[in-house]
Amino acid sequence: MKNITLIKTLFALLFSFLFYPLAHAQVNPGDLVITEIMNNPSAVSDGDGEWFEVYNTTGSSIDMDGMTISDDGIDSHVIGNSLVVPPGGYVVLGTNEDGGTNGGVSVDYEYSSFFLANSADEIIIKTATATVIDQVFYDGCPNFPDPNGASMSLNPTFLMPQIMMMEQTGVSQQLHLEMEIWVHLELIMMLAVQQLIQVILLSLK
Repeated sequence: MKNITLIKTLFALLFSFLFYPLAHAQVNPGDLVITEIMNNPSAVSDGDGEWFEVYNTTGSSIDMDGMTISDDGIDSHVIGNSLVVPPGGYVVLGTNEDGGTNGGVSVDYEYSSFFLANSADEIIIKTATATVIDQVFYDGCPNFPDPNGASMSLNPTFLMPQIMMMEQTGVSQQLHLEMEIWVHLELIMMLAVQQLIQVILLSLK
């Protein structure tokens, strides 16, 4: 029984080690960018069809678990489970994850206690330590469009200066180097745990 418990403990340690980089990666302002907002759907009600899209500008996965989405007033929601944004990928957060009732949108995370006004409002993304990662203050005209039944989308060209700056400063290369180091460490850890398990299994015979 003790040997079986030890095996389970080893597997738990291995799992924690493999996902340590993802859970503890530092997220900086601009690593996530709000790229599209549906604040005034027409096919369904606002309560069913509001959503916004987030883009990962970095070369590493970012877990939004524990981050807060809010406006500049009283609306606020803490993301309560893992929501991984892949490198160079997107996730959609919305009021309703059911594609059958939200207008056919593929929503990755359903939030509550956060609403998007049809005229002027804000979307602010903060880390658990209150660092603002990105924010959009839309005004319902003249600076932002005021569509009914259509989303507001960031021009993709506005992302290019930030990506180019990351490459010039070596941030992208540093991220790749860190990931390569973790891959090597993970392989070493896996081999070590496999050897320990083999020893334990032999002792059970």
